[in-house]
Amino acid sequence: MNLKRLESILDDLEGFSDPNIRYEQYVTPSYVAARMLHTISLSNHIEGKMIVDLGTGPGILAIGSALLGAHYVVGVDIDSSVFQIALSNLADLDELFVGQPPIDFVESDVTKCVLKPKSFDVAIFNPPFGTKGNSGIDVSFIKAALDLTKVAVYSLHKSSTRSFIVKKGEQLGAKVEVLGQFSYDLPATYARHSKAVKAIDVDLLRFSHR
Repeated sequence: MNLKRLESILDDLEGFSDPNIRYEQYVTPSYVAARMLHTISLSNHIEGKMIVDLGTGPGILAIGSALLGAHYVVGVDIDSSVFQIALSNLADLDELFVGQPPIDFVESDVTKCVLKPKSFDVAIFNPPFGTKGNSGIDVSFIKAALDLTKVAVYSLHKSSTRSFIVKKGEQLGAKVEVLGQFSYDLPATYARHSKAVKAIDVDLLRFSHR
């Protein structure tokens, strides 16, 4: 599936119906999700792989991974109410899969994940940035992802925190690479937001097991 087709499909998926600021629930924009997944696929880290999406929300990255040929995908989220949206999104794409879509959703606190260590090849996720009283949650997601995977972790982080995130990843024993940068248009989601859209720069980072 090419990039344009993937972005078009992801753009039609539903986002959060009632986002929870406590969990920093924001939908990953379809153009960012598509480019993120397409970049990862070029490293042969999606097709045929066992993938976990941490903080899956409406399932955008999990579903996109399945569309690109992942062998099996598990979406993990602490807020099980989002799974109805994710399952509805998946049902809308039923004709694109042969048989049962290779996706399951698991309710779990990512920082205390119930899944078996090293049971996945790759983790792909857009973590909370840790700006709403959740300081350090982005690093906790990286640590959890490294514990769950055997090959690599791919995640999005504010470009302004690049040096910090790279240092933390290296301290966790990973080789860290910046694969790209995106302008992330963050729409007003909560009452406290004064701007209709706020643009932030985000990095796509790869944390490889040494």
